Amino acid sequence: MISGQQALRFIEQAAGTIRGQENELQIALQQVAAKASRLRAERAEAFKQLATVRLDALRAEKIAADLDAAERRALDLIAESERETARIATERARLEGERAKAETERHVRADDLARALEALENLQASVEPGVRTQPDWRAQHEAVARAKAVADEAEKKAQTAEEDLAQKRKPYEADPLFMYLWRSGFGGPQYKSGFFVRFFDRMVANLVRYADARPNYAMLNEIPARLLEHARRCAQEIDAEKAKLAAIELAALRAAGSAELEARVASARKAAASADNALMSAEAAIAALDARHGEFNKTRAESAYESAVEALAKADGQETIAELYREARQTRTRADDDLIARIERIDADIERSESEMADLRRQAQKAAHRRADVERERDGFRRRGWDNPYGQVRNESQLSDVLGQIVKGAIQGAVLGSVLRGGYEERRPRADTDFGGSGGFSFPFPSGDGGGDSGGGWMGGGDDGFSTGGSI
Repeated sequence: MISGQQALRFIEQAAGTIRGQENELQIALQQVAAKASRLRAERAEAFKQLATVRLDALRAEKIAADLDAAERRALDLIAESERETARIATERARLEGERAKAETERHVRADDLARALEALENLQASVEPGVRTQPDWRAQHEAVARAKAVADEAEKKAQTAEEDLAQKRKPYEADPLFMYLWRSGFGGPQYKSGFFVRFFDRMVANLVRYADARPNYAMLNEIPARLLEHARRCAQEIDAEKAKLAAIELAALRAAGSAELEARVASARKAAASADNALMSAEAAIAALDARHGEFNKTRAESAYESAVEALAKADGQETIAELYREARQTRTRADDDLIARIERIDADIERSESEMADLRRQAQKAAHRRADVERERDGFRRRGWDNPYGQVRNESQLSDVLGQIVKGAIQGAVLGSVLRGGYEERRPRADTDFGGSGGFSFPFPSGDGGGDSGGGWMGGGDDGFSTGGSI
């Protein structure tokens, strides 16, 4: 079994490894694209030489000029793309460095906060048994129990009255004439009808004996409301008695030195929240960079390469050059044999490069999907606060195996979520979490059911307004 913080680090390491794979694939794709561009430029040069061998000087010069222009255009596009790619790579490296630094800082601050909370929890666990034996605590605990019993009984009476009186109200509510008069407020100050309507309403009231039925029906509605209000007052009394009990417990904790530990927790929590926000900002900056320049297989480098290929293809696809190639292949001489063979070798190399580029794009896309899956589960792990000091992952061997398989590309990252949900649990606190005040440490550690998926996790989500105020 490993802690939630250890599990989070494993997930972060896997995401970082896959990100590294993506970077390696991007470098490889750029290298292959540059190689293909050089091959196409070399192919254009071979055609210029072939034209010089087989055509007259004027026609050869025209072909060479067209190919030179296309070659310059293609190389300019590639050079511009490489400069932009280098700039993006530099920016990404800087952001990745900031993210790694922020991630390390977050773990350091999380450890500090966990140790501060553990010290406070241990103090609570050591003080609690002695306090519970004191007469004043026992007397107040009994007062809480009595208040709770009264409140439970009041709530039960209110519920029973509502169910019982609902049956008694049915005859009244089944009479449409009575309910018409009741809803119009007849017989009360809210009744506002004019003389003509009032005249007929009196006739209806006499017919259904409304004057006798109205107070009875009003009482039936009033009883549940009064009982419910009584139940609310009883619930408030529980809170008042609990506050007195918490004051006794808090006084004992303060006497044992909890104030210093509370201050330590508050400071550690503030630092942890700041580190958490810094990490989220670094990750948001990387995501923004990715969004600006598109997914890996849709980068400007690929667009530039495609434009360069289009320029060269347009030049060497002219009818004059196509005819030159056909004739040279059909009537080879010693002068053009080597050039034709060279062009054919270059065509084969270009085809292999294109195939390799397509394969690299597919690999990059798969890696991007795996990384996105892992990062989504990482973010959910943080939001749910599963890296809190109570968090534990009991299936660490399965988690390690799944992460390894995802990194290798053997499985997709979606399976990670089910592994985490199946292995996460929280240890029992060492002391009553209500001891010293409702809410325990004032840290609402999420429960292991996956609830609380919104918010900033157990570090407080950037909220530095830590307050113990009767609740450690």
